[in-house]
Amino acid sequence: MNDSSRKIEDLTFLGRPVCVLCVDVSRERMPAFYPLLQQGFVLENRGDYTVKMFLSEVLHLPPEYIENRIQTVFLDGKVVDDLDSEVPADRAVLALSAAMPGLAGAVLRRNTPYGAFRPSITSRQNATRMKGFTGILFVKLFNLIARDLGPALFERGLMFDSESIRSFFDSPPVDSPKCFNRIHANGVPVTPDFPCGCRCLQDQYVMLRVVSGG
Repeated sequence: MNDSSRKIEDLTFLGRPVCVLCVDVSRERMPAFYPLLQQGFVLENRGDYTVKMFLSEVLHLPPEYIENRIQTVFLDGKVVDDLDSEVPADRAVLALSAAMPGLAGAVLRRNTPYGAFRPSITSRQNATRMKGFTGILFVKLFNLIARDLGPALFERGLMFDSESIRSFFDSPPVDSPKCFNRIHANGVPVTPDFPCGCRCLQDQYVMLRVVSGG
């Protein structure tokens, strides 16, 4: 397994070197990596993208999926109703969820008739678009959204901070070699003491690709 589409050693994110971690797992082991989606991955925040633009143009989600499946959206802990007007600030946290059960789920849903019951937690950032600005957006996926999007996003590759990756691979169940078939760091097979012996994980960011081999 390799990342032949580009020179691994030249990959950077916001001017910082990136460790490319490629993991081959069996299909039934893929959900073990979904907690990383809840912790959050990192996207480049261009400063002039609305929430809707991040979903459609960066994550490449189809309009019908955004409209029908992503029912609850939080931006920095507040509910987003209008995806076309909210512009995430630098280091903002965007959380996506499918419809949640019960009255709380109904109140937190986008454009719900119950929205009047949550004025204090409704997002009204409407930040000014800043062309040429480059920052960070943290994205978190929950419940059915993580299950739906996880395999394709992991295969494409997601950016994480290296500390999150080190902690994740040090924790059960992925601390067991049985959890994956092969793992390469910057195109080189890792040593048995991974992640401790993986020097490239000292980089600030890690591009993680998880591919299901069947």
